[in-house]
Order: sequence, then C-alpha cells, then structure tokens
Amino acid sequence: MKINITLMLLLLVVCSSCNKIKDGKDVIRLMKKEYNNGYLKNFTFSQAVTQYQNDSIIHKAVWHEAYVSPGKLIIKFDDFNSGNGYVFKHDTVYVLKDNEVVKKQRDIHDLLVLGFDVYEQPPASADL
Repeated sequence: MKINITLMLLLLVVCSSCNKIKDGKDVIRLMKKEYNNGYLKNFTFSQAVTQYQNDSIIHKAVWHEAYVSPGKLIIKFDDFNSGNGYVFKHDTVYVLKDNEVVKKQRDIHDLLVLGFDVYEQPPASADL
C-alpha cells in the first residue's frame, strides 16, 4: 500500500499534464519505454556524511555504497572493507557491526524501490 501511494504521488508530480497515464502500471510502462533498458542495474558510490546535534557537528564519516538490481544495497562506514554498516535486501535491513549481524528488521527502502527497482518490475506489480 505504501508503494502505491508513493508511486501515485510520483505520477502526479512527474506527469500532471500527461493524459496517457491513468495508474501505476502506465507509469512503469512509460518508464520502461523511455529508458529502454538503459538504466543502471549495478553501481557504487561514496558520500560524505555529517551528523549534527543542536547545530553542532558531532560526527563526520564517509559511506561507501554498492547497489545490485533488484533490491540489494550495502552501505559500509568509513572504509568499504570495514565490518560496519547496513545491508538492505528486498524487504529487510541487516545492521552489521564487526562483520556480524547485530540487528535484522523488515524495512522496504523506498528509494531503492522507486528509484531503481521499478525498472525491473513488470507493470502488473503496480497493483501490489
């Protein structure tokens, strides 16, 4: 349900004047047609992360991230070989500390679903 609402909001923002789109299936069909399998299926990047508390910097780090389509993202803190970070796999996030899973919980990463995984999904999946 959460994905349908977000997908419909994306639909309204991206194509509010477009008469071809009536539902989420149409959005996915048009995305597939527009990008014709030219979207990224795997990529890596690093980003600087600054954490604040009460307008003061309390921690700076670099997060190294790798995405594999569909639905897999790993984030490592400070060094890609570090044993600390997160693994998002489909509908679950795993928290790693010293190369051990210390927490596991159900969590659908909206950005992965709507920004990347959507290109691998059949239009019928918009009904979920």
